[in-house]
Amino acid sequence: MRTVLACWIALGLIFVLTQRLVRTAFASESDAVIQLRTYDYARAGSLTIEKAQKRVSFVFNRVGINTQWVTDGQPQFRIMIIEQMDAIMTASGEVFGYTPRDPGGTSSGMAYVAYESIRTFVRTPQPGRPQLDLPDVLGYCIAHEIGHLLLPPRSHSPTGIMRARWREDDFKLMATGRLLFTDHEVILLKNEALRLAQHH
Repeated sequence: MRTVLACWIALGLIFVLTQRLVRTAFASESDAVIQLRTYDYARAGSLTIEKAQKRVSFVFNRVGINTQWVTDGQPQFRIMIIEQMDAIMTASGEVFGYTPRDPGGTSSGMAYVAYESIRTFVRTPQPGRPQLDLPDVLGYCIAHEIGHLLLPPRSHSPTGIMRARWREDDFKLMATGRLLFTDHEVILLKNEALRLAQHH
């Protein structure tokens, strides 16, 4: 009887330890969480904002980062959805977003996305460009700016979401949900999300 009881206890301990090891192995995945809050100063509307948030969550879930959209408290990042950027910023062409940093390169924790500019762009057909969904493009613009919040300064890349100016092929990928961060960016994004989660 004692032998049987000892075996059950041993099996129970093995089960508990195994569960702890599994949780530890996947901790880096589950702990990569960013808290976000949107401010709809452009009056884009709750439906458009919710759809854009879902696109942002889809993009970051694909790289192992969970997004939490909050409506109060102290989020890690604040996304200001405004109508347009200042004229001085758009003098060299269309600018859909901006993420300010202080002179030392430290992130402000805030990003600005120009809703009216995005809406005008989507509603103006271009040869070779697929038909685009406004909330999706807004979501990708938000994801791009969140990338700036998580990545080091001057983090534009020659391909993918962090390209400084998207091209025809990028919009084709965007239309099918396949515009992504690069592999190197994914590593940096997850490391920074984990670091922030430990200090938030």
